[in-house]
Amino acid sequence: KASQSTLCKAGAAKVLLERLTANLDCGEVCAGAVMGLYKLVEGGVYFVCEKIVDGGGVRKAAKAVKRHPNNIQIASYTVWMYKELCKAGLAEDVRREEGLFAAGLVACRFYDNEFARDAGREVEAMLMEGVDVETETGRFYLRERDEGRAVGGGSMDDGKAMEIMEKYPRQ
Repeated sequence: KASQSTLCKAGAAKVLLERLTANLDCGEVCAGAVMGLYKLVEGGVYFVCEKIVDGGGVRKAAKAVKRHPNNIQIASYTVWMYKELCKAGLAEDVRREEGLFAAGLVACRFYDNEFARDAGREVEAMLMEGVDVETETGRFYLRERDEGRAVGGGSMDDGKAMEIMEKYPRQ
C-alpha cells in the first residue's frame, strides 16, 4: 500500500491516464494502462482511488471496454478496478461515470468465462446497491446497466432488459 501511494504521488496515475487517453485505439496499450490503474487501486487506498476517479479513470476505462469489447484483459481489469473503487466507498462515482454500462457489457460479453462474468455481475450488484429504481436517476442507472448488457451480447435476459427499457423510458 505504501508503494502504491508513493507511485501515485510520483505521477503514475497521471501517466497511465494519459496513455489510456492517447492510445485508445490500441488494445495492448489500453490493457496495460487499465491493468496499471487496477494495480494502483488494489487494496483500496482512498487517496489513490480518489486520484484515479478525479482523473477520469472510470470513464476512460469504460471507453476502453466499449472500444475493445472482445479484449478480456481490458474487461477483467476494468471490472476489478471498479470493484476496488466500490470497496473504497466510491461507488457513486463509478455509477456516475458509465461504470454500470461497462460492468453489464463485461457480464454478458464474457458469459462463457466464469471469472469475467461473475466479476461483472458482482460489480453490477455493488453499483446497483441502494439505487431506488423509482427515481429518475435510478431509472437512468438501470437503463445504463441494461444497455451495457445488450451491447455485451444480452445473453443474460434480453426479454427482461427490453421490458425494463419500455417500462422506464429515457427522459
